[in-house]
Amino acid sequence: LTVNFIDSGKKMLAFYDYGKIGVYDIEKGEELWCQTIDQPVKSSRLLPDRYLNDVSYLENNNKIVLACRNGYIKSIDIKTGKIDWEYQHTVAKIGGKPQRGYLAKYKENSFTAAFKTGEIVTLSYKDGHIIHKAVNEAFAANNPVWSHDRNAHFITDEGLYYKVLLDGGEIESR
Repeated sequence: LTVNFIDSGKKMLAFYDYGKIGVYDIEKGEELWCQTIDQPVKSSRLLPDRYLNDVSYLENNNKIVLACRNGYIKSIDIKTGKIDWEYQHTVAKIGGKPQRGYLAKYKENSFTAAFKTGEIVTLSYKDGHIIHKAVNEAFAANNPVWSHDRNAHFITDEGLYYKVLLDGGEIESR
């Protein structure tokens, strides 16, 4: 179980094993919803994928945008649990392990999702459509990227700093 506070601390967002996610209203002391949103797989205690500890999600206008297993990103209504849209990355698994995107806020109407395959996509909060896409194997993400002025900034596992254009992936600096 992992719990995060959302909606300015008025609600709790809980992540459970087997892909279950719940939202609880703290002021009213009640569950708003709890359902299977992600792939229903038990987190391994011997070889954990750290999902329950490293949850990647964003809040935007009464919605939760959640990075799920197999390259899915889902927008969920905080009050009802209804899935508004889904995006699925083209590569679901790497080395047999489910891939998750690392999410980061970009602009008021968009966010970035960085994947271990070397892709950084900028998606619309409204409907999940791709606004920009940057691709380069060197961009293999292990954490969210910081985006500003049409650029993404990140450090690779090898310790290399990159500044790249979100639209196309051209390297601005290294």
